[in-house]
Amino acid sequence: MKKIKIILLALVVGVSFSACTKLVDTTPESSIPIEDLITNDASAENAVNGMYSALQLSYNTVDYTIMALGVYSDNLSHTGTYPDLAQLSGNQPQASNFYVDRIWRDHYDAIYRANVIISQLESGIDGVTEEGKSLFIAHGKFVRALMYFKLVNLYGGIPLILEPVNASLDDINKERANTSEVYTQIKSDLSDAIIDLPEDGSVYKGTKGAARGVLAKVHLYLGEYNDVVDQADQVFESGIYALEANFEDLWTPNESAEALFRIDFTTTDNNALAFFFFPSNLGGRYEVGPSGDLRASIEDDDTRNMIQDWESGAFINKYNDVATGIDKIYVLRFADLILMYAEAKANLGDYSLASEAVNMIRSRAGLGDVTVDSGNWKDIIMQERRVELFAEGDRWMDIKRSGLAEEVLTAKNGSYNADKDLWPIPQTEIDRNSLINSEDQNPSY
Repeated sequence: MKKIKIILLALVVGVSFSACTKLVDTTPESSIPIEDLITNDASAENAVNGMYSALQLSYNTVDYTIMALGVYSDNLSHTGTYPDLAQLSGNQPQASNFYVDRIWRDHYDAIYRANVIISQLESGIDGVTEEGKSLFIAHGKFVRALMYFKLVNLYGGIPLILEPVNASLDDINKERANTSEVYTQIKSDLSDAIIDLPEDGSVYKGTKGAARGVLAKVHLYLGEYNDVVDQADQVFESGIYALEANFEDLWTPNESAEALFRIDFTTTDNNALAFFFFPSNLGGRYEVGPSGDLRASIEDDDTRNMIQDWESGAFINKYNDVATGIDKIYVLRFADLILMYAEAKANLGDYSLASEAVNMIRSRAGLGDVTVDSGNWKDIIMQERRVELFAEGDRWMDIKRSGLAEEVLTAKNGSYNADKDLWPIPQTEIDRNSLINSEDQNPSY
């Protein structure tokens, strides 16, 4: 295996956020001494851009990750031939599963980049202004928190690495932290980031609104509902974000008032989601498609029905640029935050405001109002999340955290194993990390 030297950011210095080419080996051939990586505001900004470029990796926030999470739930069906994706579709991943391994690695790639930025700037560099230092550290903490949030939900307890890597990545030895330790760090990083991130700015980098939105989701997953409302209210009060009038307008390369945080792609730095979703006669591979259950759950007049029939079935067209792959990927958007707010309010017994929030989303979809109450709120809100956010990577986390995994996966597979709510720690991690062994593996793997 090619050794990846500490300076993961060697591949990013001097390049922009859009400089990470898809489907190309990004392992650096040489390294830059860590003490020389950041010397002034310009080089610090380059390093931050390189950190954000790690989010473009196929197994980080896009491509294979969206497919893997979709087939692990009940929203996407595996229609192609990739055997490791078939494992995930059957909810029986092995520790050797390629997706399980690469999603782990690509998220840690971004974490390692964030750690270098945070550590160097916190140690003090004369050439970096105080304003720049605060801002760049905030970006590092935002990305690090986002990555750990995804990892802890997929794998459970994970190595909590907060310092730069001073050797080959294959020589990092770190035990699994428990989930509460990981969540404590996530909340700390996001709270710090909110202070120094800009109120408004590029949706392709962290802002106060993006960090508050992610923190609201963290609180939601932990059942801290008053905190969800507090973070959401501050985003609402900023007046920066709004629902698009037409749902279809979300799925263009144009800027959107609904985007809190989005991943940018260009013709030279693209993604393959449309390729994997579209059928062969339209230039795609059709590796995944909409499940029959998802299609049946969408109301007839729902404008969110971004599913198109073709001679051999149906395909999702939220991502539609097969030729150049410049679809912009949402990590967090305003509709998601509104539904988080509705869920938090329902859990707090405020069904009036929960109904109002849900109906904002339904109105945009051309649907009539519903009334949320103590007996139906979970079914209504989870259904709205399902049809609003399908093929965006949320469904598996939603059914797991809401206690619907057993019902959903039993209907899907005919059986359910609660141990499979977590993915296995990758076998490669167990093999190379001296502080994690087979006894530390998640149950049933």
